[in-house]
Amino acid sequence: AKLEVYAPDLMGAISERTALPYFLQTFSPQAVTNIVWVFATLGIQNQYLMARVAQQIMQDGFLYQFNSQAVANIAWAFGKLGIPQHNLMAEIASRCMQNDFLYTFT
Repeated sequence: AKLEVYAPDLMGAISERTALPYFLQTFSPQAVTNIVWVFATLGIQNQYLMARVAQQIMQDGFLYQFNSQAVANIAWAFGKLGIPQHNLMAEIASRCMQNDFLYTFT
């Protein structure tokens, strides 16, 4: 993505594989953040993949494993893509307001 090279076949294969529930569940917070960052940086709007990612992030406290940079990148990516995920944004807002988490942003 940093090279701004968009290979449609490759990105299609990545999104198809990543959207598989059993596969996405193996992702670390950093891996999830990287996926949404890449798709947003390249401007690839894949509603299904982003919905699956949002569901994964909201699973059983998974969001609380993300550091402030990852949370900011997730919010930025969904905003940049214009993909409304109101529940995810509400969860992010709630996370930011808990336990002095806002103070970890630099």
